[in-house]
Amino acid sequence: RLSRTVVIKKVEVEGVDFYYEVDRKGQTNLDGLRYVQSESKAVTFDTTRLFATLAKSSIHVKDLSRGIEADIQDAQAQLQAQNPNNVSLRFNSAGGSANYKGHENRLGKFDLSARVSEDRVEVDSLSLESKVAHVKAKGRFEDWTRRRYNFDFDTRVNLDEASRLIESNTIVSGQAAINGRIE
Repeated sequence: RLSRTVVIKKVEVEGVDFYYEVDRKGQTNLDGLRYVQSESKAVTFDTTRLFATLAKSSIHVKDLSRGIEADIQDAQAQLQAQNPNNVSLRFNSAGGSANYKGHENRLGKFDLSARVSEDRVEVDSLSLESKVAHVKAKGRFEDWTRRRYNFDFDTRVNLDEASRLIESNTIVSGQAAINGRIE
């Protein structure tokens, strides 16, 4: 009986346009996508030493059920296997835009450092700059089916821009600091 193991150590991808869409009923363009375990043992793939990079790419999100759209430009990512069940992820982008119910906001720098496993994401640091707010957070997202999470955050909000974004009839100006925990 002949078998082979293919060791994948490095993958480099450039110029990807990734689309994630949610319709008004909450169905996504990724519904039905699932991992299928190979029944063949003739060829196996070892990714335990994988280092993957993504460069010069874009991410497009459209959630019709919530009225949210976002475009992330010049996305860069590095993914490195830590052990067979855990990978480290670094992601950054120099800018983009977000739109909430027709109100656009320019996004600035976005940085994310996390560890990902089959059942959880540990966010070591997340930083997002925009005209509306500067957000820093860390925490975890566990149990994909029950969607359990907890995050500590530190946010500085530009109240002028925030009131415009949420269509407030009250004129608000200045800055606000919001620190807390979401569970």
